[in-house]
Amino acid sequence: MVICMRLVEEIELYEVHRVEPSDWKRIKEDILRIENSAFETNIRQDEEDLRETFAYKKSICLVAIDKNNKKVVAYTMGAPLERYTFLENFDEHYGNYDTFYIESISVLPEYQGRRIGKMLKRILIDEVRKEGYERITVHATNDV
Repeated sequence: MVICMRLVEEIELYEVHRVEPSDWKRIKEDILRIENSAFETNIRQDEEDLRETFAYKKSICLVAIDKNNKKVVAYTMGAPLERYTFLENFDEHYGNYDTFYIESISVLPEYQGRRIGKMLKRILIDEVRKEGYERITVHATNDV
């Protein structure tokens, strides 16, 4: 388990931790494993994209850890909408500085169907509200 992570919530079989930017080197292999196994190549984020979001000072990154084997099995992350300049002409709230953008929620295939993604989304929403954001947005794709 990553040492610097702050435990956000513990639910039955999983612990959810908030990951700080300084944790990237320790957590990146787990995140890349999840990203590469959960998404098709054409919609997968690369290491640089993921690292940049983790490094952004106002980002929120959470991981779910299986308490039985201490394996990171899912993650979610995002940042203020304005961090994503490609959304400037796409999202009407861009520039208001009141919206949080969920960049990714990803669960290892063998752990899907266990409501882990839903749990991470709920906890992320709670964390985003604590930060004072009025809105949360996400954009989905089905380009598979």
